[in-house]
Amino acid sequence: MKNNKGFVISTIIYGLVMIICMIVLVSFGTIKEIHTNQESINSATKNKIIDKEYFYKDTSNASTPVLYQGMIPVVYDTSVSKWKKANLKEEWYDYNKYNWANAVTVKTAGTQTRSYYQNAVAGTIIPIEDINTMWVWIPRYEYKFTTTTLSEILINFTSNTTPTSGYTIHPAFTFNNKNLQGLWFSKFEVSGTISDLKIIPNVTSLSSTSVSNLFTASRNMESTYSSNYGFNGLEIDTHMMKNIEWGVVAYLSNSKYGKYGNPVYTGANKEIYLNNYYNSSTWATITGCSSGVPSTTGNTTSCSYTYEKENTGTGASSTGTIYGVYDLNGGKWEFTMGNMLNSGGAFYSSSAGFSAAPDIKYYDSYAYSTLYSDYATRGKIGDATKETVNWYSDEPTMPENANAWFSRGGNASFGTKAGTFTFSRHTGGVVTDTTTRIVITKE
Repeated sequence: MKNNKGFVISTIIYGLVMIICMIVLVSFGTIKEIHTNQESINSATKNKIIDKEYFYKDTSNASTPVLYQGMIPVVYDTSVSKWKKANLKEEWYDYNKYNWANAVTVKTAGTQTRSYYQNAVAGTIIPIEDINTMWVWIPRYEYKFTTTTLSEILINFTSNTTPTSGYTIHPAFTFNNKNLQGLWFSKFEVSGTISDLKIIPNVTSLSSTSVSNLFTASRNMESTYSSNYGFNGLEIDTHMMKNIEWGVVAYLSNSKYGKYGNPVYTGANKEIYLNNYYNSSTWATITGCSSGVPSTTGNTTSCSYTYEKENTGTGASSTGTIYGVYDLNGGKWEFTMGNMLNSGGAFYSSSAGFSAAPDIKYYDSYAYSTLYSDYATRGKIGDATKETVNWYSDEPTMPENANAWFSRGGNASFGTKAGTFTFSRHTGGVVTDTTTRIVITKE
């Protein structure tokens, strides 16, 4: 009995020891797992901090470009005359150097697939054949005029909602009552088709389309046809440019950050060069072309200088460099979502094809008039009408009577009257010499 009792006690003690050992082992494993997970969290946080610290930002105080799904930041490599994927930790834009930030979207499948470019390393060449849209970042800014005559528009990039004394925060940076840090603007006039809009150089601009069809096509870029570009419609708003959004680019182009401030150009050459390609038999115009001079009365059926030709070609951009916005002077007239109300004060479609008014956030509304010269009373702050009238001798004509819609820039045949500060009126119906642009803002 004594030996059996000892055996029982030994067994119990052994069992307790094993249980204690198992508890210790489980606890150690749990502690190790927690420690490992915490290390992973710390590492991830550290990497995010490092990425933020080394994320490139120029010294102009311009807001950092927001790259939405599908958008790839690019720089132009002059040694090979190609666009290539930018390194976000290195200089890929500098507004002090007239190099506004550029981004592109690519086809689902071209010479390479979309996923190839999205996963590619910085420096990878993106052939123009694979690009279907090109965009330029317009950072939030405040502006000030020192005179009513042609001169530099003073601009400060800012993230504030209250302007500096004497300045005005440009109204284009308020969209649907939201303050934007910037917006993406079409680098060229739109081309392609209603179901597959493109924004690329050296192609025929899209025309013979009503304002309502262009507007619908612009909205479909984030919905029905978002897969063409890789967009996530839940994070962006794609829309046909408003009149005020044309103005935000025009003002920036005439500042120290635009062509007006670029020392490469002097005197009359500070004006954005005319795109004077025009085929009178087909009404065709080619995106990104340049005459190499600010204005001319002669048109051509050949592209005198393509968009990448330094100075002669790039002089047709808003910066005088390849990084600016093109076709602001000449090319085709460009419809904006700037609408004159009817005599009763309601939305007026005229011949544009709208069965109902679009959401008010998508258009700028102007008072009805039978006059086309009352820009001083009907023009808006920031839309490049009454504040800059007759700059560069650009022609000012307000919507009136049945001509309820704004068009901008003039066409190639408009000659010396065309320009960034030119505005005119139209019924909004189908016409061969008018196109538009698209803007991307945050949803």
